[in-house]
Amino acid sequence: MMAMAIAAFTFTACEDVPEPYNNPYANAKGEEVVEVDPVGSGTKDDPWNVTALANACEGLAEGAFLKDGAEVYVKGFVVETTEVSAQYGNATYYISDVAKNGKVRFYVFRGKLLDGASVTDANDLKVGDEVIVCGKVKNYKPTSGDAVLEFDQGNYLVYLNGKTSGGDKPSTDAKKATVSEFLAAAESTSEWYQLTGTITHLEDGTYKNSTQYGNFDLVDETGSVYVYGVVAEKGGSKGQFAALMAEKGIKDGCKITIIGNRGAYNGNAQVTNAYFVSVESGSGTDVQTVGSKDAPKSISEALAAINAMEDNATSEEFWFVKGKVVKVTTNQTNFEKYGNLNYLISEDGTENNTITVYSGDGLNGEKFTGIDALGAGDEVIVYGQLQKYVKNGNMTPEIAKGNYLVSLNKGGSGETPSGETGSLTNPLTASQAFDLVAAMESGVTSEADYYVKGKVCSVKYTFSAQFGTATFNISDDGNTSDKEFIAYSCYYFNNEPWKEGDTQIQVGDEVIVCGKVINYNGNTPEFASKKSYLVSLNGNGNSDQGGGSATTSTITMADFGLENQAELTTLTAGDGTKLTFSQEGGSNAPKYYTSGNAARMYALNSLTITANKAMTKVVLTCAMNGANPANGNDTMFGEAGGSKVTTNKDSDTQVTFSNFNNSTLKIVNDHTAASSGTQLRIVSIEITFAQ
Repeated sequence: MMAMAIAAFTFTACEDVPEPYNNPYANAKGEEVVEVDPVGSGTKDDPWNVTALANACEGLAEGAFLKDGAEVYVKGFVVETTEVSAQYGNATYYISDVAKNGKVRFYVFRGKLLDGASVTDANDLKVGDEVIVCGKVKNYKPTSGDAVLEFDQGNYLVYLNGKTSGGDKPSTDAKKATVSEFLAAAESTSEWYQLTGTITHLEDGTYKNSTQYGNFDLVDETGSVYVYGVVAEKGGSKGQFAALMAEKGIKDGCKITIIGNRGAYNGNAQVTNAYFVSVESGSGTDVQTVGSKDAPKSISEALAAINAMEDNATSEEFWFVKGKVVKVTTNQTNFEKYGNLNYLISEDGTENNTITVYSGDGLNGEKFTGIDALGAGDEVIVYGQLQKYVKNGNMTPEIAKGNYLVSLNKGGSGETPSGETGSLTNPLTASQAFDLVAAMESGVTSEADYYVKGKVCSVKYTFSAQFGTATFNISDDGNTSDKEFIAYSCYYFNNEPWKEGDTQIQVGDEVIVCGKVINYNGNTPEFASKKSYLVSLNGNGNSDQGGGSATTSTITMADFGLENQAELTTLTAGDGTKLTFSQEGGSNAPKYYTSGNAARMYALNSLTITANKAMTKVVLTCAMNGANPANGNDTMFGEAGGSKVTTNKDSDTQVTFSNFNNSTLKIVNDHTAASSGTQLRIVSIEITFAQ
């Protein structure tokens, strides 16, 4: 097994390149290679050597990521470069444990330099350089040939010949920006922005696990933006922000500088992949709170404090107030306009001695799903400032705008919500389920069933006929998160065991799972073992997954009625399927030509097909380019759910993408240059949907 793994490291990925050595245990001159013992644990402080990485990769399934896609650190020497490109800003190369004649070599695909900096010169990385590489390792399955272990694209160096990552120094590639400029920028994981502003809502309970992960709002004179996690340095470990707070004196009110990407969640902008740069010494103020989530103040205590305030005054302190919802006063029109709720709470749920919760948000600052997200009798804990609102001589005791829920028990039952939220028609998100189940008593399984919707972000055990269940994690957007909800030993459709021929679960799938929930060991919110089942998989809730006929749909480019040489962006077919064309890094943008009635995709152009339900196969019918085929470059690939799919050129005029189950497929006419190569001229697209 080990010999096979070692031999595999001498193949390349994403293109066909001859094996560098006929015998993995001897070099091209027949000299015996050097064998090194495995060392390290794959962390930044204790990186693996290449041999240890080889051992860790044994048994890794085709298409799977090592350690569920977590970044790993590996040290070694550059022993061969296949491409060091200033044009594309990256390098492809091999590393080994020794500078010459190492037994095990590993392929690094399209990597960046220190701090993610781009390659600017062919001499930026050379044979003999000593490096530590950080990135995700994948068992990549090319269109033809054996699977290949590689550092996936997006990797970068944290050490190069004695130089290390910048740490507290800003990346030279980062753009300095105000919050408003950042908010106006497009989403990107390649563009980095340096932001400076004041920290708010780090320590006041607004965001769950905020001090552990570094979740807070960053405010400057132009606006405010949510920061979704900060690590100590680029490529650093997540969940260590508390140590950074202690070391640097970080707290609410501090003026901090960070670097991160422009991301978004549920349409709201946020800073993602952020790392620490600096903080102004001595800045920061302590937020004063009254009560806590575990020991909230009563309605009568809050009313007494409000009555003692001056007219139209707002408390400096933030209060935790517990009560029962009397009614929601926001109508549908205002909810659609403002996205928050006004509602009354009292001690017992009656209209006696009420407090108005003004412009309130949902759990942990999330937006409410609708005006029916709260109902009479719901038990809540609201976090916010008290306000004595007086107008025309009438006083209204309020919790001021900017408040949000830290606890919600539907109907005051102490259970996770059922009914309107957590139902099939309005399922909980993964993060909502995490927060709510985390508040439940440890080890107690709910009596009621709850529906949770999300995207699969990791799979621990796929479905098997032996056990009939699968174990996987879901998050709101399919990315790893500190609020992943676990479907533990989950059954298939109709609460039945999975059988051979049924659709398999995979990362990127959108699911709805129904079942009983448990706060396992008091620290792991999840569906209880063998008490949950799939309700929907990529929009398909049909339990007859193993039978019936798959449906197909054909999209013909000529049917869109485009003018000759029209530049292609987004087209919507009659069934709602969207075709999104992008120039990506190519020299030419994709266009439609009436000659051949085809969409022409040039080098590096992409096409993203987004359907209303899961697809399992896409077949492109292609036009010819005179006497030559126009069926794409040999390096063309398809990607669904973060994994590459099977790509076959069936003929000069037909290309098939298969072996996936997802509502989105991205096709990239990949090439080694930004121009030339083989065009992809698409006449029609036949889509096969999941059964």
